[in-house]
Amino acid sequence: METMRRSILYVDDIHFSLVTVKDRLRKHYEVFIAQSVEKMFEVLENFSERKHSNPDLILLDLNMPDVDGFEAIRELKNDARYADIPVIFLSSKNDKNTMTLAMGLGAADYVTKPFSDSHLIGRIEYQMSRYYAKK
Repeated sequence: METMRRSILYVDDIHFSLVTVKDRLRKHYEVFIAQSVEKMFEVLENFSERKHSNPDLILLDLNMPDVDGFEAIRELKNDARYADIPVIFLSSKNDKNTMTLAMGLGAADYVTKPFSDSHLIGRIEYQMSRYYAKK
């Protein structure tokens, strides 16, 4: 029995990071990318129109120039269409206060850069299994 291919939206302002992470995950997931929070919401709108659903998970960078990851997750969690999508922060910031704030805003998980593929995939799989167990 073939398993359904899950989808991930990865948001990061650094093009190299977008390409690298997409390449590392594409064997396992259908990966969509956005280089800003504004683009993230455009992709979400288009995604919903095309597939009549949302991505299974959002990977979100914390440090972005116009709107940071904290504001992005606030916007996501305040929009009923996207509030239940699990969000995993990917960030080079690894201090306890930043991680605590991210989790307090509704992040499902927090992974620090650099990361191993197996660690990130493990965290993604865990969060997706939790998400689908609730449905």
